Amino acid sequence: MEEYYTPPVSEKPSVDGLETIPVRLEANAIIEYLGQKIYTSWKSTLRELYANELTAAKKASRMGAHPTIEITLDPRTRELTIQGKDSLGITGEMFKVLRYYGRSGNFSGNDAGQFGFGFKSYVACADEVRVETFARETNEKYGFIGVKGVEFRQVPDEDLTITEYGTKLSLIIRDAQEKGTGEKENIDLADVVDVFEKVCRFAEIDTYFNLSSPIIKKETHSWGEYEFVKKKAGRWKLNYTPGEYARLTCGKKGYDFEYDTGDFYFYGYIAIESDNDKVDLSRHKEIRLVGMPIDVTINEPNHIQGNYRQVPPEYPLSFWYVNLKDERKFTPTADRERLKEGLFDKVNKSIVEFLKCEFSRMAIRSFDDYRNSPYKPILNTVIGSGLSDYFDQETIFVCSALNLPVFGVEEENRQESRRRRYGVPEGLYETKLRHLIASSKNVFILRRKRKKDGYNFPVRTAITARKILRAKYPDAEVFLHPGGNFFWNSDFSKIEDDFRLLTQHFGIPDACVEAAIVKKELGKNWRTVAGFQTKAKMKEEAVVWMRTDYKVEPVKKNIKELGEKTVRVRGNIKDWVDLLRRHISKYGFTRDMEGMVGGMTEEEFANVVASTKVLTSEGETTISKASETGNTFTVFEFDDPIILKFYKPKNTKVILATTDESAFGATAYLKLKGKTYKSINQVEPELITSLQPYKTYDPAQVNYLYVAQRLLGKTGKNTQFMELLRNALEHSWNKEEMKSLVNTAIAYKRFVE
Repeated sequence: MEEYYTPPVSEKPSVDGLETIPVRLEANAIIEYLGQKIYTSWKSTLRELYANELTAAKKASRMGAHPTIEITLDPRTRELTIQGKDSLGITGEMFKVLRYYGRSGNFSGNDAGQFGFGFKSYVACADEVRVETFARETNEKYGFIGVKGVEFRQVPDEDLTITEYGTKLSLIIRDAQEKGTGEKENIDLADVVDVFEKVCRFAEIDTYFNLSSPIIKKETHSWGEYEFVKKKAGRWKLNYTPGEYARLTCGKKGYDFEYDTGDFYFYGYIAIESDNDKVDLSRHKEIRLVGMPIDVTINEPNHIQGNYRQVPPEYPLSFWYVNLKDERKFTPTADRERLKEGLFDKVNKSIVEFLKCEFSRMAIRSFDDYRNSPYKPILNTVIGSGLSDYFDQETIFVCSALNLPVFGVEEENRQESRRRRYGVPEGLYETKLRHLIASSKNVFILRRKRKKDGYNFPVRTAITARKILRAKYPDAEVFLHPGGNFFWNSDFSKIEDDFRLLTQHFGIPDACVEAAIVKKELGKNWRTVAGFQTKAKMKEEAVVWMRTDYKVEPVKKNIKELGEKTVRVRGNIKDWVDLLRRHISKYGFTRDMEGMVGGMTEEEFANVVASTKVLTSEGETTISKASETGNTFTVFEFDDPIILKFYKPKNTKVILATTDESAFGATAYLKLKGKTYKSINQVEPELITSLQPYKTYDPAQVNYLYVAQRLLGKTGKNTQFMELLRNALEHSWNKEEMKSLVNTAIAYKRFVE
């Protein structure tokens, strides 16, 4: 029996019968070269050192043991330890094999390590490695120190610390790894942890990581230096089953796919999104060679250049995992970073065929098939995703129809409104046809008619049709087609095709036609049966028009919580809103309705404003007394009583309100009492001959010009002075200045007369 395994090498015959002259090697030079050059990445070193112990632990497990692997990292000293407990250990005979480059003690392709270089890879991240081992097969216990990959030194027996079967490997990780180009790559301890988390993720032997203290990163910026924790101290398990890891990273709800052959094991997972409507195809992947990470590629036709290119394999899944079982059949490169080209092609073809077979079980041929399918989230995602390459054309055809955008009808008693988009009228919501098909066995279509502007939302027709249909089909749903705001001229042919598809191919009835049939079946009492004659619900909110932030706007209030300044009016509320817009007031107005509590009636409001102070030609009084005489009234809002001496229109009684509040109260009172009135704040412009066309005048300016005109008309003397007065008023915008000018003119009039 062979004592060690060497990988096969190609043999070439002599050339033209000539004897082949073998090449000779200088042992020490080649050993040093191999030790430094085969594994150019410190990450490969960590993988290989762990793979060696994993292989040993698996062999011990097959012998009936219960091994575990403990990985320990001390950030303070940068010491890394990998120890297999209740594992296999290394016999003295096996150590003889271990000394050689190119010889391996692994005779099985199902375990990692075929080339005999893995253990020597430590030189990529450390100068020395200390190994203590306790062999299960021979009970031998010894230790040695590897130095720079070229020699071993024995550890005295009294210095050994190992107490159970297995191997304990320790090394001090360098700060950086030297590259062949002379450059250096820093070895961050946080990255060391990440490498082990990836390498050990799907190990068949339980593996634990021990971090003795936190890994702290220091960074310096312009504002100073600060520290943060990159990895917390503790002990945690590194390995999962593929199913556990898929649910941990992608979500707990989903669909599993498993395919196990003699050559490889495949696991796939499709996660359902949180809204249960679709699946997430984020495509996380893990490819392993006998449990260790490896990169693979497949040949893909390059139609542009007419050849093939190497690309990573992809499958329409949330997560997928492949473990190639035989390292001899699936040969990696010497550093075990990549699989040799072309070796994964057959595996890929087999996986694709398996997935197509699995997805074929989800195929649907009708809306009823979809309604009863447990795979709705997957079917909802077929259109526009890589899944379409794995389903047959008939299933894709049905899924395309299910994916059509439509408008559904809101439930009348719906408490939470759906998210709306601009242009969707009240009573409708945007959805996909599949949502209605899944929720009801009786779905009806209402065709939107074409109009010039392309918009047509027969909301009332849809609501009425559904109400009638539910008298016969309690779960009836009515939808409007097409959904969205189509450009009807360019999309009209597609709209017509979709309508024929839904009605003729899938048999969705026309809502209006079916509603007419149901009405006929219900007879004369169809309104009562369909629930149209139900008692109207009492409104719980009232719209109160009030002034807020210098503008008048409607405010919704509970009808039982109206404020004391709210007036409940019985007639047309528009006049009251106009009154609020002309005057600043603390009152609000709402239409009186049954069940209202609070506020005041029109009669109560009239009693409040009856005491509003106003001025008439007889002097100061209240609006209630001022309105006792006269049939027609003019409420004049102006703060200078002088106007009453000059403005005396015929057939109307002038009531002067010197404040905005008194003008509001006087006008409101006259309106409530049904009086004939008008409300002004300036003299009618046609009464003033001096006003210039196309010039804007302030109301106060108009009023004082009218007074000046009346003074001018009554004074025959000093006409020049009066002309000066009128000119001064026309060019003044200060009310107090205009008032002073007029008072001076009146005093002058008295003096000259």
